[in-house]
Amino acid sequence: MVAHRVDFFPDRHLAATMVAHSAPVRQTPVAVEVLRSECVRKLMDDKYCKKGEVIKTECVRKLMDEKYCKKAGKYQIVMVRHGESTWNLENRFCGWFDADLSEKGVKEAHAGGKALKNAGFTFDVAHTSQLQRAQKTLKTIMSEIGQTDLPTQKNWRLNERHYGGLTGLNKAETAEIHGEKQVQIWRRSFAIPPPPMEKDHKYIENITKDERYKEDPNPEEFPMNESLKMTIARTLPYWENVIVPQMKSGKRILIAAHGNSLRGVVKHLDNLSDEEIMSLNLPTGIPFVYELDEDFKPVVSMKFLGDEETVRKAMESVANQGKAKKVEKLEKCATKIGINGFGRIGRLVLRAALEKGAQVVAINDPFIDLDYMVYM
Repeated sequence: MVAHRVDFFPDRHLAATMVAHSAPVRQTPVAVEVLRSECVRKLMDDKYCKKGEVIKTECVRKLMDEKYCKKAGKYQIVMVRHGESTWNLENRFCGWFDADLSEKGVKEAHAGGKALKNAGFTFDVAHTSQLQRAQKTLKTIMSEIGQTDLPTQKNWRLNERHYGGLTGLNKAETAEIHGEKQVQIWRRSFAIPPPPMEKDHKYIENITKDERYKEDPNPEEFPMNESLKMTIARTLPYWENVIVPQMKSGKRILIAAHGNSLRGVVKHLDNLSDEEIMSLNLPTGIPFVYELDEDFKPVVSMKFLGDEETVRKAMESVANQGKAKKVEKLEKCATKIGINGFGRIGRLVLRAALEKGAQVVAINDPFIDLDYMVYM
């Protein structure tokens, strides 16, 4: 038995001032493996042991719960989705098009680097895709953590999902034409790819003739469109054959990649279903940490280095990208109007017009004084 004196017990008139529990014989101190100070803090927390109550068996159960008293993972890896790109800002399907970071994306990358520095992270090797938005995010983070010479491996297998014929299209406008449900299927369906990029597509030569892909991937592997399933199929071999062996050798690894290539890794690690991974929205520029046991199973899963509210809002922003705009497009209709009559109906029309951004250039009402109309 291991006994712990409880100082500052809520009610000294009550009998129990000791906490006792059994502990297996270990070579390492019990305090390290079984009963950490964090566990004691949780035990005495008002959330579990209300003032005026004797410590209950429920408190002891909470004390020993793996949620609070778990071994640290044997391996640790940090991943981050690139900061907002210019095409993210314009709400366009980007895929393999080499869009740059937006001004906001650069700030997100700096913030991600600062978060890693404040948490004390350093790395031995970094991995990223062939696309500049991921590479610039990584470079910015490396600068913030003071590791500008960090060895970096770039590989197409970490590229974003190839959006095929949708590349370059505005997501909201595409949703208005084809419906939000269809766009959601193209964006989030596990096995259904978007339409392929045809030979006359505006950006096909921009992508297929890029010098970065001169040697790899080979013509048989070069995608013209991809579902998430296809993206995972080309991402996981890189994870298993390159990243896992490096972790086994003791390397501390940072990956800066894309929403869908990272979703593939997350699905694999957390054993998520096809439906679960469809609803996962990774925020831009916020690093997240995995701690893995010796079998590469998560001990700590997707721990974001950011406050919950910021992460939640960033995830919602990603989720809303494929939704049709509900506001009228004023540029396609008359934006200058005149109002005939300035009674109650006329004033309601004026208010609605101004709220929609229209310019009221004339108001006519022979029965109402001009000064009164100006005042109103």
